[in-house]
Amino acid sequence: MLEFLLDLLKLLKFVIVVTFTGSLVTLTSSPVDMKAGSRLELESEKPLKVLTPGASVRIDVTSMRPAHIESREDTYKWGDDFFGKHSISATLLNTSNGHTTTVSHLGGLAIVSNDLILFLRKGEGLERGEKYDKIIVETDVELHGVTMTWSSWRL
Repeated sequence: MLEFLLDLLKLLKFVIVVTFTGSLVTLTSSPVDMKAGSRLELESEKPLKVLTPGASVRIDVTSMRPAHIESREDTYKWGDDFFGKHSISATLLNTSNGHTTTVSHLGGLAIVSNDLILFLRKGEGLERGEKYDKIIVETDVELHGVTMTWSSWRL
């Protein structure tokens, strides 16, 4: 019983910390389209901070979901088929010190509420404490009406 209560307290702490220290920054103020083989440069007014190694660029691809796909299983299959591993990548750049790193789509699709989200991440994680102010997104697949955000959480 004590172990259960300790686990419950840890979970509660996690929820509170994420709620009050998380960072979700809009990168595209309106939906964007990208042709296969193209790149898009995005700049942030404030530095994008890496609070945890799992920080990522989130791409909301809900608008691309084909109308005939209704089930979760079919949605996941469509995501895997259409957005192959490394089909989308982003170079994160700190223009003041020249530091760069690359994140990419490592596969999979998340269904958050009714939104379909791809995550661009670094396999071994990003360096905690780094800051970036420019992101260059490159894609091998066509993107239509997508939005992009920076996601980082402190744990």
